[in-house]
Amino acid sequence: AGRRARDRAAGGSVSSNSSAANLGGLVGQNDPGSVITNSQSYGAVTSTGSLPAQNNNTADCSLSGTCPFINVGGFVGSNYGTITGAVFTSAPANCMGSYACAAGNVSVGALGSGAGFAGYNEGIIQYAFATGNVIGAAGLPDTIAGNAFDNTTQIAGFVAGNHGQISHAFATGNVGTAGTMWLSAGGF
Repeated sequence: AGRRARDRAAGGSVSSNSSAANLGGLVGQNDPGSVITNSQSYGAVTSTGSLPAQNNNTADCSLSGTCPFINVGGFVGSNYGTITGAVFTSAPANCMGSYACAAGNVSVGALGSGAGFAGYNEGIIQYAFATGNVIGAAGLPDTIAGNAFDNTTQIAGFVAGNHGQISHAFATGNVGTAGTMWLSAGGF
């Protein structure tokens, strides 16, 4: 059985310069089986760490479990559990009690993943939203011939990398800075 958190709020800023970080305004990582309900994050979340360039001359780090990573979210860095807020039928105007929401701005370093709510999601997020702006540092030129996206910084309004389930969610903040090179950006 996982841990449970209900009706929690965090308001301070969070920052790190690590190249191995799950950084979030409320929690860094929500583990499988864990549930966060009706909680909010209001502070800025900033990662100044940068990851090394990806290239085809490097051993596959996933085999050894030593891959560097930076997942930054206004609410949670990485979600493998469940996050849910109060049911809404129309979009709430502000992040406040009973909702699952993040209102702080998010900034991520080169080649990291950052988003207004979660940097990475492999769990369940429902009835949640993010209102903060998201920016990312420039990525690097491609190192694998023909793969223009192997060294980009990934940013999004809600979740930067999703392999889970998201429903009844939205993001309203601005994403990216015009002219930033090698940046993969999405509104949601």
